Amino acid sequence: MEKMAFRAMGSGMLAVFEMEGDRALQALAQVPGWFEDWEACLSRFRPESELNQLNRQAGSWVPVSPVLWDVLAAARRVEWLSDGLVTPALQGSLEAYGYDRSFELVAMMNANLRMTEVHTDWPERKEMGVDLETRSIYLPVGTRLDLGGIAKGWAADRALDRLVELGPALVDAGGDIALSPRSALDACWPVAVTDPH
Repeated sequence: MEKMAFRAMGSGMLAVFEMEGDRALQALAQVPGWFEDWEACLSRFRPESELNQLNRQAGSWVPVSPVLWDVLAAARRVEWLSDGLVTPALQGSLEAYGYDRSFELVAMMNANLRMTEVHTDWPERKEMGVDLETRSIYLPVGTRLDLGGIAKGWAADRALDRLVELGPALVDAGGDIALSPRSALDACWPVAVTDPH
């Protein structure tokens, strides 16, 4: 097996190929760059990210990139499936409870993130506007999105989609794991789960 460990999106990442050799190493060497590109687009902690540009333009139709479009579609689907329990419209609430910087910085500052009641930023639960023809998004005024609940899982899936073209692979994006079947029918990927206590 060949492995590539790196940091992205505020988390430890790991990409693993079942095969060994130069071809696997060359493919794995690309993975951190993919995550960097996705983080530059999707992070609320980067002022110039495409997500923050969209948030600043609430009240207007904004054309978005294929990456942001795809992640927003996934976020909307999860919101619908969870009947609104999982929503990207939480940035204002997260900031109000002290999560206004990355978890790494919050942990260093020993911030207290007690969340007893969370209010979403959807004004009166107005729907986000979606224009399929122009691939544009309309956020209601006052709405700011945070894609942290879905971005790492989405990125793990996309990285796996690219890697699996060369062979069986596993991508661990800070605990969001995407994997393909191993070559041998009886082979499994070893996945450790940390005891939370």
